[in-house]
Amino acid sequence: MTPAALVLAAHGSDVEPSVNEQVRACAAAAGARGRFAEVAAAFHRGDPPFSRVLDQLVAHEAVVVPLMTSVGYYSDVVLPRALAKCATYATKRVQVTRPVGTHPRLRSLVAERVRRLMRRHGLAGNETTLALIGHGTPRHGRSRDATLDLANRLGADGLCAAVRVAFLDDDPPVETLLDELETPNVVVEPFLMSDGPHTTQDIPRRMGNAMQNAECRVQNAGANADSRKVSAGAGRVVIDSAVGTDPGMADLVIDLADRALRHTVEAPW
Repeated sequence: MTPAALVLAAHGSDVEPSVNEQVRACAAAAGARGRFAEVAAAFHRGDPPFSRVLDQLVAHEAVVVPLMTSVGYYSDVVLPRALAKCATYATKRVQVTRPVGTHPRLRSLVAERVRRLMRRHGLAGNETTLALIGHGTPRHGRSRDATLDLANRLGADGLCAAVRVAFLDDDPPVETLLDELETPNVVVEPFLMSDGPHTTQDIPRRMGNAMQNAECRVQNAGANADSRKVSAGAGRVVIDSAVGTDPGMADLVIDLADRALRHTVEAPW
């Protein structure tokens, strides 16, 4: 066990408690691995905030892993600026890793999630399009990079007949996912860190609007289901839970922290 502390830094929510509870659950899973003396969760919106989390740690060294999908405004600007406001910041050795959504092994984690969904719903890969939905933001030019890179690498795996990308707050928007599809079935992977309103409400609603635009019949299986199904003509659209809820995320967090402690060069995709 290392005497350093591990901090999982997430955007969080001050209106949806379940979002922060999912982050705390990931932190608890990481702590159960027994690698770090202390493991804590911190939030942009939630308690403790980024600006106080270091003050709650006994350890003199902390590795902060952004529980975020991509490099962007929150990882590059908000998080470092807030950590520097901690009263004990100057007395601790603090390292911030790259976001967990850019980890090299995320590709295999997402691929396995897609395989499980296709098996569960009896979908053949050559009749299915994989749709990867990221958040994106026009405030940071690199916020879409991780989603696009992941989509390219999943496409090279040949898991599905095609891979498409859409964003909640960037182009192309979610509503365009069903335009000119070449397969009857679609598996939707929300490349998000929690099953918050974006995953449970916004994506099904916006997919439903797209289905209606395509003159298809919409049937939402419920926001709390492991996956949601929508009828699309002769085929189906299956919407997964957020990638960040996968139990394997805790191992990716620990690996990023270990790399930082060893000062090793991070492996490419």
